[in-house]
Parts: sequence; structure tokens; C-alpha cells
Amino acid sequence: MGFDPMTPDEIQAYLGVIGDKAEAISVILTDGAMLTGRYSIRDDPSQPLSLYALSNSVLYRAKIPANRIAGILEQNPVGAKAPDPSLLVPPAERAGLGVDETFVARIMEPGSAWAQAERIQYKARTMLYFDAAAISARSGGINAIGGGCAVASVSLGWQAKLVGKAVGRLKRHIFEVGSHCAARRSDLTLKGYVEFFDVSKAKPSSGGGPLLEVEGALWTAAFVWRSPAAGRGSNDPWALCYFRQDCMGLGPASWERIVQPLRIYGDMQPHEQTMKLGVAQCYLKVRAAACFPRDK
Repeated sequence: MGFDPMTPDEIQAYLGVIGDKAEAISVILTDGAMLTGRYSIRDDPSQPLSLYALSNSVLYRAKIPANRIAGILEQNPVGAKAPDPSLLVPPAERAGLGVDETFVARIMEPGSAWAQAERIQYKARTMLYFDAAAISARSGGINAIGGGCAVASVSLGWQAKLVGKAVGRLKRHIFEVGSHCAARRSDLTLKGYVEFFDVSKAKPSSGGGPLLEVEGALWTAAFVWRSPAAGRGSNDPWALCYFRQDCMGLGPASWERIVQPLRIYGDMQPHEQTMKLGVAQCYLKVRAAACFPRDK
């Protein structure tokens, strides 16, 4: 499935609205892949959009031509570290985009805006994970994504936005963590706190485990808890969820530091798995996840 590209003027106008207030942006390519990184405003809209990520004194830059950009999502956490290169470099290389590397020792001083904090907080509704192809397929095949949900009220003449469809699904059919496996629905939304599994040594499997391989992609397992870590008891309900690695807008290590509950929409799979914490009667294949700042 392919998505229509935004025009260079639409891209420039959208980035102009965001300005420098976004910590990062996620760019949806016309093939549905997502790349996340820092960005800089361009004077010439015809030039490729550059996304950046920093790790161990190496600055990575991916250049994205305008005709490959189908949509843009704003990422605006307070307290997050710099975007993880794993959200930029591998998807850029798979998409055939060039990635430059520059050694930048001591370019950022301690305590700068990119320094990692203990807590992450969102002040505006933000899409952290977005399976564009899946949302499009169940929304009538909309192929023009346009801008992201954080500034969806801005009128720039774009077509109906897939992000708006995802937000709509995140607002409906919300089930409490722990009761979701009994839901008589194939898709539903959970509200809770996400902690990802460490899959650094895991082998992909189509039958389950910490690293799932289905739909031609890798999916990382996570627990979604009903309560935040600070007030979580030993019997707190949890749900097993799988997140597609190439749809992430925030690195897995950062999700557990988000102090607000997140909404997670996906497909419920009645497949039982035995975990150290107990038996998961089902799992959720996640299609969209976002922070709604008013949620408690």
C-alpha cells in the first residue's frame, strides 16, 4: 500500500507551525515506514528534509526527499533524551535513504535540552506509535496522511488525515487492563503504563515470546499495567502487547519513564502465553498508541 506524498509547500507550512517547540518529529514515508529524529527548518522547501539522532558522540543524519514524505507527527515530550538512532537509521537504510555520520564529541553540554531526565511528560496530545498501513486499511483506504494530531486544528488545505482516524479509535471501546481478554471485540483500546521487554538476546518467533515475527516485521513485547510504577502493587493487572518496531515514535527504553497513562489501540489475539508473571489469556497487536494529557 502506498500513500500520496505531501507537497513541498505543505511540508514547509506544517513545519513552520511546529517551529522549534517539538522535541522531535516522526516522518511517515509513502510506503508507510516511520522515521523519528530531530529536525531543522529549511529555507528552501525543494531541499530534502534532514532528521538527526545522536548517540555516543556520533550524529546521524538522514535526508528525506519531499516526494517520499506522506505525513509528519509531532513528538513533544518534556524530559526525554535525544531520539534513539534505532528509530532513524535502520528504517532510513531499509527505505534506501542515505545516512551520514559525523563525530561530534562534546557538542552538547551536560544538562542541555537533550539530556535524559527521570520523567517524561507530554503537554499536548501526541502519537507515539502509528501503524499507518493498518489504520488506512480499516479506514477505507485513505492514502493522504497530512499533518499530525498535535496541530490537527491548523487549516492548511490537507485531505482527511489518517492520524485523525487513529485518534478516533483511541477514544472508543476503552477497556480496563485485566478485563480486555473477555471483550467481545476484535479490536479495542487499553489505558495504562507501558514497559517493554529486553529483546537484545531474543530470537524472533512467529508463535510468541518477547520478539514476535509476523506480517513481515518484528514486534517487541511489552506489559501494559493498569497502575503507574510508583503505586503499583504485586497484583496489579497487566496486559501483554506487541509493538511493531518500524512504527515507533519513541525508543522502547523511554516509555516506562512516561508519568501519564497512555492509550493503546490494537487487535486482540486469543492466543495464550505463559509468562513469569502468570498466564496471558490473549495479547494485543498494537496499531496506535498516544498520550492524552488529560488522562489520569
